[in-house]
Amino acid sequence: MSTPVKNSFKEIVQTCGFISVIGALYFLLSVLLLGFVQPGYNHVIDTISVLVLGKYGWIQQINFVVLAVSFGCLGIGLGLFFYKKFLNRITAGFLLLSLCVIFVLLFKADPVDRTQIKLVTLHSQAGLIHLSTTFVMVILIPLFFIDLIKKLFGSNQNKGLARYTIFVILFNVIFGILWFYCRRVGVGFEIKGIWQKVLALNVLIWMMVMGKWLHIKT
Repeated sequence: MSTPVKNSFKEIVQTCGFISVIGALYFLLSVLLLGFVQPGYNHVIDTISVLVLGKYGWIQQINFVVLAVSFGCLGIGLGLFFYKKFLNRITAGFLLLSLCVIFVLLFKADPVDRTQIKLVTLHSQAGLIHLSTTFVMVILIPLFFIDLIKKLFGSNQNKGLARYTIFVILFNVIFGILWFYCRRVGVGFEIKGIWQKVLALNVLIWMMVMGKWLHIKT
């Protein structure tokens, strides 16, 4: 059985779940709309991070902040739900993920990402940090979620969510690593943007599902 949430934490958990749903939905819709109004941007070719480099790049910077906050709130909510305390491994993992998003915000993508078919060199240190951070996020995703999966498998009624979470992780790790490899050798350059957005959509939908589950479960 899942660990019941203390009454004092119930409202916090519900609020965190709500924020994660709204934040993920906002990020999805904002990126989609911004991509259509940003001059010279192409949803199919350009990555999400490239939105920061355009005329309305400040909007994408806000989007990244919202995403970081949403990850953090979801982690706090899930951690409180299962551990009934603020200091726990689930929350720590999600806060680390939020920190990675902040790094992606602070260190912008290299402009050559839009034109260089084989991404073997970058023209800025910030671009290198940006790309390295996103790669680390893909590689370490299983570590971020391992404790959550264990907790979900601890209850028969939550095993469906556990399997869904594993699917999201495996999908993004496998196709995320493949995306980085193809980006480096220049394969699929013309669809690299939509490919990356499918990976992002997979995570955003998962966040909304988990946030809604948290809000209802408590």
